[in-house]
Amino acid sequence: MKIMAHSILSVILGFLGGIAATKFELRLPSHQAPGLVRAGTVRANRFELVGPSDNLLAYWTQDWQKQKILIAFVDDKGRSRAEFGTEVRLVDAGRQVVESPFTALIGSDGGIRIREGLDPSQNPVLAMGDSAGENRLLLGHWLRGDVAGNYKDPWDKWSLVFRDPSREYLDVGATTPVDTKRRTGYIVFRNSLDRQLSEVPK
Repeated sequence: MKIMAHSILSVILGFLGGIAATKFELRLPSHQAPGLVRAGTVRANRFELVGPSDNLLAYWTQDWQKQKILIAFVDDKGRSRAEFGTEVRLVDAGRQVVESPFTALIGSDGGIRIREGLDPSQNPVLAMGDSAGENRLLLGHWLRGDVAGNYKDPWDKWSLVFRDPSREYLDVGATTPVDTKRRTGYIVFRNSLDRQLSEVPK
């Protein structure tokens, strides 16, 4: 009998404890994440991600002045420090519009330190720079523009270039000279007087 009485008492106390816990929990402020907002289409000119103090962390928009659609991440002063998206370029003397993807890492002075993108022939280009210039090191495919409207680039030049804002000092790569099918490597050196010490193969 004592065992049965203890069992019944345990059930009753457990039931009452559950009710009390439920009512106490309902009175506590809820710290759960808000429910998901569901919508078929959300349209806006700009989306912003903000921090706990309502400070801007990132934004997604179209930059009409620079002809870009981008997602940008900003620092505590609101300066853009990393961007990726698509940009519009005018080629062939402005007669053709080419949309290309890009990624940019930006210094605190606003200068681009690393940039990845595609040239008008849709081949990759990587550029690195410093406070003195954005294109101090270039790696990738280079469009010569020798033939208007032909963005396959008859030179088919892939190279690594070290330069400063005024001249290229070292250009190492492989190319197919115009009007030939002979693939060849090359190295071009220039000194501070802009004297070329070697030549691109003909």
